[in-house]
Parts: sequence; C-alpha cells; structure tokens
Amino acid sequence: MKKFADLLENSSENGFQLDESTSRGRGSMKVDSESGEIQSIEAKLVVKSDADMPNIEMDFTYKGSKLETSFSVTKGRFEDKRFYKKFSKMVEGVFDNVDSLENMIYTASNKDYAKVEKAFSKMGVNIKTDMV
Repeated sequence: MKKFADLLENSSENGFQLDESTSRGRGSMKVDSESGEIQSIEAKLVVKSDADMPNIEMDFTYKGSKLETSFSVTKGRFEDKRFYKKFSKMVEGVFDNVDSLENMIYTASNKDYAKVEKAFSKMGVNIKTDMV
C-alpha cells in the first residue's frame, strides 16, 4: 500500500486525486431517465492509510437538492509528528474534492450526471447509476 506522502505527490491541477490503491468506495445514483437530472446519490469513501496514520471515512447523501456529508477518522496513532502535516494535507485534499464534487452536483443539468460519476471515480468510489 502506498504511503500518504506518495498520495500527496499525485495531486493534479483539477483537484486532489486519491490513489485507487488507498481509497475505495461504493455508491448508487438515481437519475431521471427523461430529464437526466440527478435524483439521489448515496456513497461511502474509505481512505486507507498505512500503519502510521488513521483512516478517513466519508459518507455522501444527496436528496432533494441537498448534499450531506459526514466525515470520520478511525482510531489510529501517529508514529511520528511528521505525519501530522501529511495527514492534514490529506484531509484538506479530501475536502477540496468534496467541494468540487458538491458544486458539480448542484450545477449538473441534462446528461451531466456522467461528470459526477467520473468525479466519484477519481476519488475511488464506484457508483452504480440507475435510470428511474
């Protein structure tokens, strides 16, 4: 498993991209088949760390034009004070991604749900889309 320092080096101009070997998730998205409008999203992201840092977990729920996220850090320990700064950057990167994702969801119009799927995919979250 890659260390968080390696993750941080993988950041891109379009935001922080989480490495698939360290972040995983699943979710579902319901899209109106006629308008292409996103009806709801439920997803969970887990960012696994190495033994020197805690893991990050985020839940996403989008219903009725409102996105709710919950953030938690699993029990863990920092073996060395150096990891605090790296972990802080990691958390900041995750929140930046969530902000971008939130804006994308709110501004998604007809057929733009594919962009939202792609954004989740870059974070390591596999989204199953159902047309309703």
